[in-house]
Amino acid sequence: MAIRDILVHVDNCRACRARVDVALDLAIAHGASLTGLYVIPSIEIPIYIEGGVPPGLVEEQRIALDAQRAEAERLFGELVERGKLKTKYVALEGGVASCLNRFARHVDLMVVGQADDEDPRCVSGGLADNVVLESGRPVLVVPAGGFSGPVGERVLIAWNGSREAVRAVADALPLMARAERVEVVVVVPDSDDEDDSSQAQIATHLRHHGVAVETTVLVGKDSQAGELLLAHAVDMGADLLVLGGYGHSRLRELVLGGITKHMLQNMTAPVLMSH
Repeated sequence: MAIRDILVHVDNCRACRARVDVALDLAIAHGASLTGLYVIPSIEIPIYIEGGVPPGLVEEQRIALDAQRAEAERLFGELVERGKLKTKYVALEGGVASCLNRFARHVDLMVVGQADDEDPRCVSGGLADNVVLESGRPVLVVPAGGFSGPVGERVLIAWNGSREAVRAVADALPLMARAERVEVVVVVPDSDDEDDSSQAQIATHLRHHGVAVETTVLVGKDSQAGELLLAHAVDMGADLLVLGGYGHSRLRELVLGGITKHMLQNMTAPVLMSH
């Protein structure tokens, strides 16, 4: 499936510029339309206020929120000027994840940011977890530290034969169309387990799509898998990591697998995830 519609989360954090740049580069490369979605925060009244809300407090907050929305809109407008493509900017009120999940129903790819605990303006905490499991669309997570250069020329596929990994590979095919190098990487606990037929089969499938594929086996404990995969990604100069996001819902709390969580916390290149 070709990528024709891309949605990027726009906010006021310091990583937003790099995120929009990545989304714009992908839109240009694929001839896709690009929509920037900004979510307007709710007005918050401190719970310690007694005796009613002081006059003007709500209006002050509304003015501040309008200024933040306008700031994000200006940034998006400035960045997309360099691309001759169809763009749109949308501002919605509500929860960040719920707004993105709802809008994502009508796009081919969603681009969001990695959580940045050091940025007080970051609203991406837990966001990637939610949209991967709830949006029904592939999600590209951009590192909070930013990322420059093309995405999809050197690709690492974290393979474990699961349904989620299969879905992620299928969703990544358009991004791998111009790849110079793709590695399907598995992590096994013992060198005697290196014969993985599913790894060979998915590599053959990708070759049928014209993708130049290599297979790599890393040996290590399950608890080391995320660390091993990220280290290998650095060694090969990967500009895209592909993996399945798996989890379950319990009391409305989404829990991703350990490898997925490690990748989201320590990523240095964009990560494409599907569920």
